[in-house]
Amino acid sequence: MSEASLPNIPPEDDDSLELDSLKSGKCQIVMISSADGVREMINELQECGFADADAWSQLIAGPNSGEAMGILTQQRPQEP
Repeated sequence: MSEASLPNIPPEDDDSLELDSLKSGKCQIVMISSADGVREMINELQECGFADADAWSQLIAGPNSGEAMGILTQQRPQEP
């Protein structure tokens, strides 16, 4: 996916991006669905080689009734 297709992401030199998680290179992906839906998608992503299923958090309550959340936290690759 090219940067041109991501119009809502501020440029790298944008001062509003001065968050500790961004400075440290930490990246989090949050998945919200039914508990079964989250588990199924985590397993599908593992099959595709995206992330090991064990790398995801335990499921926690989602923002709405009947929803569950899984969180994947990884370090961004360091730039050379």
